[in-house]
Amino acid sequence: MRKDYRLPWRVVGKFIILLPILIPLIARPAPKELTACSDPGLTPLFDMQGRGIYNKIEELIASYYGQKIGRYFFPMQMGFIRHTLVEKACHFVVGVPAGYELTLNTKPLFRSTYVLVYRSDSGFDIKGIDDPILSRLKIGGIVNNPAFFYLKDEGIINYVGYNSFYDSFNRPDDNPNLQIIKDLLDKKIDVAVLWGPIAGYFVKEYNGKLKMVLPNPKSQSDVRLDYKVAIGVRKGDTLMKEYVEKAILEQKEAIKSLLVSNNVPLLPCDNCVINP
Repeated sequence: MRKDYRLPWRVVGKFIILLPILIPLIARPAPKELTACSDPGLTPLFDMQGRGIYNKIEELIASYYGQKIGRYFFPMQMGFIRHTLVEKACHFVVGVPAGYELTLNTKPLFRSTYVLVYRSDSGFDIKGIDDPILSRLKIGGIVNNPAFFYLKDEGIINYVGYNSFYDSFNRPDDNPNLQIIKDLLDKKIDVAVLWGPIAGYFVKEYNGKLKMVLPNPKSQSDVRLDYKVAIGVRKGDTLMKEYVEKAILEQKEAIKSLLVSNNVPLLPCDNCVINP
């Protein structure tokens, strides 16, 4: 007697009902053009010509899928995520802190830290952010960045704050990081505290004129100086997260080479794509 291997209609019916859900999960291709959210004038991380360090990471993600990157520019100020990812103007943004609550984030790309930068001809030999010499020097950095709060906790108040708000569309030269480096070279400040990927680039560009020192914090301050950097996509877009994550895993050697060539200080990280 031949057995009947046909599925009962109730099982087939359930499968047919699930098809519209299952097919996109299995077969949805990457978009024909991946678009990144970028700041138009945040040197050295982003610029409108695509020369920034993070712009190059955007390109590596798109190139994995055989594409050229599209860019949607909006200043990275208050409301950035709302006006970009939330409004579906683009697919991802490079450089969000791992764990950032406004985006769905890939696994961390790398870990870096705020650093100290000073002139090579200054005669200083600064060991880190707890070096007693800092109490006698004029220190410059972005207003209310983590290093500012760390130094404040240590009773160091000789801090010159630079405003982070500027029109990066129309006045990219007002970028406070550029002004901090200029004032450091002009001896208006003695030491700069900057985010590592920004500081490392300028130290390399000024070829021997500047020194960069890791903070090596030793106090009991609750202020963190090191952060893991990830790539954020719109909340709920798990497939886009998977596309981007797959690309950075496959392109990790190229991304690491890019970071190292731009003198980005990389710290050991147990769950990052890139390690020193």
